[in-house]
This record gives sequence, structure tokens and C-alpha cells, in this order.
Amino acid sequence: MPTSDSPCHNHGAGCPERTVEPNCHATCERYIIWAELEHDRRKKYRQAEAITDEFLYKQPARMRYLSRERSRQRNGR
Repeated sequence: MPTSDSPCHNHGAGCPERTVEPNCHATCERYIIWAELEHDRRKKYRQAEAITDEFLYKQPARMRYLSRERSRQRNGR
């Protein structure tokens, strides 16, 4: 999953407020907000992937169960 551009990237122009000491990521409010939003976006993406994987993993068992239920209904059991 590609990440969105951080405010440091600034569409390829770079950040004019960037410093080495102190580390600007620790003090830049725009970067902190972006990092929190990026973290939330990645977390939601991982959760959606986990739900999808679980659905696909359990699909064969659901198909067998439903097939047996339909067969029982047809045979009147």
C-alpha cells in the first residue's frame, strides 16, 4: 500500500522549515498530524485485509455447510 506524501515532501519541492537538530519530525505540527492520519489509514487497511482474508479462509467450510443444508431440505430430513 503506497503512503501519501508527507508535508516534508511538499510535492517534490521539500520543506523549507526542515532542520536536522532538533529533529523537525518531533516538532512540526503538520508532520505530527499527517503521521497520525497515516497511521490510522494503514490500520484501517490492515483491518480490512484481515477481514477479507478471514472471509476467504472460511468460505470453503461455509459452502460445505450450506450444500449439506440444501441437501437435507431437498431430501426432507
